[in-house]
Amino acid sequence: MKKSPIPSRHLLARSTATRRGLTFALAAALAACGGGDSTSGGSSTAAGADGRSRALAAPTSLAVAIPQVADPVFDNLTIPANAATQGMWGPPQAWPMNAIHAALLPDGKLLSYGAPKDTDAQDGRTFDVWDPTLGFGTGAHATTVEAGRNNSFCSTAEWLPDGRLLVSGGNGSKGSQLFTPATQSAANDTAQLADERWYATLLALPDGRAVMLGGIDPYTEGMYQNPDAAIQNGQVSMTPELYTPGTGWRSLTGAISRDAFGPDNLRASYPRAWVAPSGEVFGISADRMWWLDVYANGGTGAVRVAGTFKGGPSSTVPVNTGATSSAVMFAPGRVLQAGGNGGFNGDGFPASNAATVFDINGSAPVVTETAAMAFARRFPSATVLPDGRVLVTGGTRVGNNGGSDAVFAAELWNPATGAWTTLASASRIRVYHSGALLMPNGTVMSLGGGTPGPQYNA
Repeated sequence: MKKSPIPSRHLLARSTATRRGLTFALAAALAACGGGDSTSGGSSTAAGADGRSRALAAPTSLAVAIPQVADPVFDNLTIPANAATQGMWGPPQAWPMNAIHAALLPDGKLLSYGAPKDTDAQDGRTFDVWDPTLGFGTGAHATTVEAGRNNSFCSTAEWLPDGRLLVSGGNGSKGSQLFTPATQSAANDTAQLADERWYATLLALPDGRAVMLGGIDPYTEGMYQNPDAAIQNGQVSMTPELYTPGTGWRSLTGAISRDAFGPDNLRASYPRAWVAPSGEVFGISADRMWWLDVYANGGTGAVRVAGTFKGGPSSTVPVNTGATSSAVMFAPGRVLQAGGNGGFNGDGFPASNAATVFDINGSAPVVTETAAMAFARRFPSATVLPDGRVLVTGGTRVGNNGGSDAVFAAELWNPATGAWTTLASASRIRVYHSGALLMPNGTVMSLGGGTPGPQYNA
């Protein structure tokens, strides 16, 4: 099988006509909801029934000039004619590493980490901080590599109340590290996990603590074929762990759950989890829905199953379950899960185009199918836009394949209508180990992928 080179970064940009609007990733986002620049069409002085528009347009002592700050991200872009409805992608940009993981910092800079450049090494000791205000040149990056760091490849991360990013699990066995944005430095945490947590989920709780969910021993995804043996051999982490800043980790022995975090259908791999309005944690692990109460049983926690979600991943009938799907909370207590069908990059299953909404505002989840995507996708990225719509990018139709199976077109889901709109196509494959996130200037950054992969049929 042939492997592609490590892909460089690229950017989904607004058209110049929307730069003065709110922070939307796509020009289509403003056009569809009636927003935009009043100078680009219609009358800027037409008043409504109460004269509010005319009053706001009139110069007063309360008027505030909004400076047009130069943004080098938009330099030298050619805006296509359909950008206002289809969005657009900027050109691929060189990056000093393969950004398997990424986090937006409080100052608007972007932290990425994951693997060295131009290698298939799964070594997450390379960290890079990119300053978007400096454009895409080498001077915009501060890259560090430290051999003593915990290996953060295939890890999970969450923000702590003091502003540090806790990066834990992954290839680094039971260790963690703490990244401090102010100094752009990472230091190993002295606290150690009880279990290895490769492909785990870390979730911040309202009380300032964080809970670690799921995870397995590295490179043991085949456990789903013999789940009982995986449990007997201790290859899967079915006990959540609670992290208290300054204290460390504590196992929630009352919340041990095979349904939520077991090897069956790889439920332990990146369980999808959110804090519900009730304060409990709601999760979807492949074919199971569940609730976690970290305060139950005297603080040792408790899990109760909330029901079955479809079935396990299938080689013949694709369903939007498993760790190859993408899921986001797009509104308080409402979650969209789209694509997937499979637990890991090596199962070779066909992708699903299904999309499901979970409403967790009540005592039991309400599960509703929404419209299917135009494209079946495994390993897509889902990004919530400021207006609550969801942008889905990347993915592949089969396994972890590139070539003709790769999906390049973006799609935008509208929660008000349940409909999808197909948008501009990217130029790079984004499958396993890729990601996307909303930037402060309203663009969506797409990055990462591979190490190894994508795989080609030719």
